[in-house]
Amino acid sequence: MRAVYRQRIRNRIAALTGVSLLAAGVSVSAQTTMARDHDEQVETGVAESPVDTQAADAIAETEDTAPVQNTRADRARRYLGQKLASSARALDDFFDSENHVDEDASTRLKLRHVTHVTSKEDTDHALRISARVRLPGLSSRWSLVLEGNDDFSMLGAGEEFLDEPDENTIEEGLDRPSIGLEYFERKGKRFDFRMQVGARAEPALYVGPRMRYQHSIGKRWLGRYVQKLRWYTDEGWDSDTRAEFDRRVLGGNYLFRQTFASRWREERKDERGFVLTTSSSLARILDDDSALRFQWRSSYHTEPVSQWKRTAISLRYRRQFWREWFFVEVIPEIAWEEEFDWDTNPGFRVAFEALISDDTF
Repeated sequence: MRAVYRQRIRNRIAALTGVSLLAAGVSVSAQTTMARDHDEQVETGVAESPVDTQAADAIAETEDTAPVQNTRADRARRYLGQKLASSARALDDFFDSENHVDEDASTRLKLRHVTHVTSKEDTDHALRISARVRLPGLSSRWSLVLEGNDDFSMLGAGEEFLDEPDENTIEEGLDRPSIGLEYFERKGKRFDFRMQVGARAEPALYVGPRMRYQHSIGKRWLGRYVQKLRWYTDEGWDSDTRAEFDRRVLGGNYLFRQTFASRWREERKDERGFVLTTSSSLARILDDDSALRFQWRSSYHTEPVSQWKRTAISLRYRRQFWREWFFVEVIPEIAWEEEFDWDTNPGFRVAFEALISDDTF
């Protein structure tokens, strides 16, 4: 099973580090030549990896009811969209962002411990536990889900927002574990829908959907939109909105991602109002076992007065270590926060993460 996992990573690295037509700005004739070469590969059995094929479905698909265009220019456009989607998928997979969750895994357990050190605050520690177990006795679309802290998992946004101290205070740790049932359904190849109902400690019940839609924007961009809405019996409504825009840059070896996010919690509407976050990142998979991401992130509150609250730059290095399911991260960061009169606040985070699924061993 380890060999299968390693081959999966290699396929995605190959998709990420392949020759980029996007940054080269090639002519239509060059694009059609590439499309023709790709067609010949398919005919001879040397086709793109399964990851590329699945990603291409999400990007190259026209409207479900529209006829598929099969001219050379159309094939070239699908090929370019496929490469962009493969890059985004490879990085999301390696960083374990829930933009890409392995839908084939019937059981999945994630343990993540984070230590956060800054010059102006005490050292903090947090442990997050999450699990997903398919329930085939009910339907292949139903899963049992467990979250060590449901605040950390509202958007499924990956770790770039998970450890944001201004939005989810790290000391909450396992204060509010939750357990629930989740229904998953994919509509076409661009849209998926999740509905979750469950309970969390305090106690409280919750229910709400999560919707995700992605599509290509021209030949060079991939757009992804996520909306999550929950209602809690003790706190009322909780809404998260997220938009991401991906593009391959610097010869196609790096993925640029621009993210806009908004969160509104009824419980904190007077304290924070809308929390608006913007993030720009540049990421690359370095080899089979490591990846790097540079990020600039800022947050803005609309209540009690509209103002910027925090901006930070960070460099996130993630490496597979010891076992194929174990990862280590080192994240140096420099932050400027309204809480500390915008003084420079250097710090770092160290994270240890275990990802275990039914095909791990």
